[in-house]
Amino acid sequence: MIGQPANGPSTPHVDDLKRVPPRTRILAGILVTTVIIALFAMAEWYLQWSEPAPLIQPSSIPGLPYELVPNARQRIAGIEYRTNSLGFRGEEVPLTKPKAEYRVLVLGDSIVYGATVREEDGLTAQLQRLWNQNRSDGRVRVVNAGVTSYNVEHYLTLFMKKTQQLDPDYLVIGIFMNDHEAYIPQERMQLWKSVEGSPQLWQRSYVIKALRSRLRSLPMPFPRVSSREGGLDPIHDPVSQQYIPDRPSLEALSAFIGRKGYSSTEIIRGYVPFLYEMSAWNRIREPLSSFAWIIHERRIPGMVVIFPLEFQIEPDFRYPEPQRTIIALCQSLGLPVMDATPVLREVQQQVGHSIYERSGDLAHFNAEGHLAVAQAIFQFQESALQNFPKESTQTIQ
Repeated sequence: MIGQPANGPSTPHVDDLKRVPPRTRILAGILVTTVIIALFAMAEWYLQWSEPAPLIQPSSIPGLPYELVPNARQRIAGIEYRTNSLGFRGEEVPLTKPKAEYRVLVLGDSIVYGATVREEDGLTAQLQRLWNQNRSDGRVRVVNAGVTSYNVEHYLTLFMKKTQQLDPDYLVIGIFMNDHEAYIPQERMQLWKSVEGSPQLWQRSYVIKALRSRLRSLPMPFPRVSSREGGLDPIHDPVSQQYIPDRPSLEALSAFIGRKGYSSTEIIRGYVPFLYEMSAWNRIREPLSSFAWIIHERRIPGMVVIFPLEFQIEPDFRYPEPQRTIIALCQSLGLPVMDATPVLREVQQQVGHSIYERSGDLAHFNAEGHLAVAQAIFQFQESALQNFPKESTQTIQ
């Protein structure tokens, strides 16, 4: 036959493959499966071994579960994190404040810390640039005292035991939607955790996480299937109606879950009851009253800023709890307070895309969100300082 080698090996025919004994095919299948499992396990081990450990260590300060490791550097997912000698993210901060320096101290959790953004794109760095661009009578330093997973009690302990020595001229206390967790009864916390459930393999696997992260960075040629299909409907579910009696807000939440492809069960039976645990929110009055004393009696001007969850900035989501409770508490204590919810809602409508992280993170906004909040805080600070007794502020020389 033309083109067929006279004495060369012939290509195996389909019929020849069919004549392979079943035992051989089974053994070959077992071998291939074993090799795939071994390669997966090796990749899993390597990614787990190479993943940087968190920049935290046990704290020697009573009341603090841990603190950031001082003088450390780490790169995670392409973002470099550094801490100074005080164990805060950012540049070095001298304990002795220069005479011509005005210091703004920002307390908070991972949002203030800037857990998902570059240092220069975080809230405190952008706030510092705004201050220095708009003042010519001295240097303004904004100190990032945010620590991941801290709550309002931790902020107070951190200030009293560590950061007040920095002699701040202005104080910002960031409150996020889980800062009441310490006051929620354990049995209710366990109920919420049981709804959240144990992480599945795909949630724990470093290999699958890496693949998902890679896929998210690529344009998707097909629409995302909503995980709400077959799940709970916020509009008709009695649990969501109990906590969010406002119909437009329920419809907005339902649309948000469907659009983002989140687990409807986890949000409705987990996030919503946890978020609206109002008796626990009322108990943050005690640490807030201590901050009010610091501001009024020790004459350090300051403010509280409230950070929302992603679905709370949806255009039609208007149910105002727990923000309304936090604002009422602050006002009763004479604490200046700013809710970042309308700020983030407005900027998201302006840019036309989500300003929260793409990883399904309901808590952390991106650099655009950090800038918008920094601008709002700066404007709030300027207005508040005009109304604060002049003898209480330290004028830049």
